[in-house]
Amino acid sequence: MFGFNWIALYFVYKKETLRFLKIYHQTIFTPAINALLFYSVFTLAFGAKAGLGGNISFQLIIASGLTIMSVLQNCYTNSSSSLALSKVQGHLTDYLIPPIKTSEILIAHIAASFTRGVICAVAVWLSLTYFSGMWIVKPLWLLFYLTASCVIFACLGVIFGSMSNSFDRNHAYNIYFISPLTFLSGTFYQVSSLPVFWQKLIKLNPVYYMIDGFRYGATGYSDIVSHANSSIYLTATCVLTYCIALFCLKKYYKIS
Repeated sequence: MFGFNWIALYFVYKKETLRFLKIYHQTIFTPAINALLFYSVFTLAFGAKAGLGGNISFQLIIASGLTIMSVLQNCYTNSSSSLALSKVQGHLTDYLIPPIKTSEILIAHIAASFTRGVICAVAVWLSLTYFSGMWIVKPLWLLFYLTASCVIFACLGVIFGSMSNSFDRNHAYNIYFISPLTFLSGTFYQVSSLPVFWQKLIKLNPVYYMIDGFRYGATGYSDIVSHANSSIYLTATCVLTYCIALFCLKKYYKIS
């Protein structure tokens, strides 16, 4: 069907999924504990002084932001670390032996990253919901923003992982590009509370729409004027990052 080697795709997906499940203390429990620590520090230090106004509490702002931030970072890490490790150790050339296409490898990595992202979201959600009261208000929008976020950051992981010749460079991409995108896009604050210039600048960043859109699905509150337009923007970003990731795999690994 569609010219895909579904068996090969399944086994690549299975390998990538089992890889992070075997180290669940690092890939699942650690994000939940880190999110709980961040939540504790921010709410204890600033919660009483937040005074954000509107219909959403500071606790919900932080809890929803931490949840989607954990998802983004883990989706990126899953695909980038796998490809960087394969490139450094040289065993990604095993993909050249069986009849498997670049698109199948890419889709398997995206699916595995999505699986890790969803598991991570549930783990962080469970760790924070008792303290914050966070719930799912608009499930369809939450599912869309969660899916689009996982796809985009999984593709970014493939792009940067493919370009990495060492673990140091792979880590550098995370520090210089991924962390600023996730931390400075409304994770810990309302973008509407910023000066107009910074609001316009942040709204050029697709991560802003992922974070605020997920917050909308979880709390019903959003700074986004039109979720229809933001969904089109994120869908286009998914297609763009997928095409770039496919190009990077073909260029750096010479897979047909």
